[in-house]
Amino acid sequence: MFKQIMKGLWLVGFSLVLILSGLSLNAGAATLTDKMTDVKSNAAFQVTPNGNVVGSNVDEGLSTYPSVSAITANYADNGRITKQTTKMTVTMSGTIGLRSSKSTITKAYYDIMTKPASDSFTGTTLMTTTPASLGSGNSFSISSSKQTQTLAVNFQNIKTALPIYVGFRITVNGQEGTYQVGKFSAQTLSPKITGTLYSTDTVIKGTGTPAIPSAVTLMA
Repeated sequence: MFKQIMKGLWLVGFSLVLILSGLSLNAGAATLTDKMTDVKSNAAFQVTPNGNVVGSNVDEGLSTYPSVSAITANYADNGRITKQTTKMTVTMSGTIGLRSSKSTITKAYYDIMTKPASDSFTGTTLMTTTPASLGSGNSFSISSSKQTQTLAVNFQNIKTALPIYVGFRITVNGQEGTYQVGKFSAQTLSPKITGTLYSTDTVIKGTGTPAIPSAVTLMA
């Protein structure tokens, strides 16, 4: 009888340990929400001040680029995009202009993209729908009504897609070109170990960001 009581108490105690361990793990996990939050201010994003081509240029290239002033995203983690991100709101202003006075832009719209795929000359879009047209002509300024647009994206393969470019796609005389005004890159983490690290240690505790690949350098 005594053995049965002790066995029962041991099972209850073991169950409580498992429950408390589960609560501790859940409490430490980051909760991502659909709320749109700033991702432009994070160090993972770098502005390209003068703009740049992604892939091949259209004939003679561009003379003027717009600039990006704000970017927000849903399911962001500490200001960083994740594989769960499905929406991004991008704000740009300025002018898109061609160097060639003989060329005309027939299509132009915001794009979120990665590097060109094999045998391709333009960036590979990560958007799931085409947004509103920005304008047309040899040169045009982005109107106030189109400066801020919410873009639907698919970042499920973010680990291999980085860097991810924020920019626009244009068609000039039947030729397509993609351009970026900023990009999200993978960050290298360099945590500092404040305690003593022994050769027999098998676990090092710390924090990280989901869905963004990082190279970790340990410094004793």
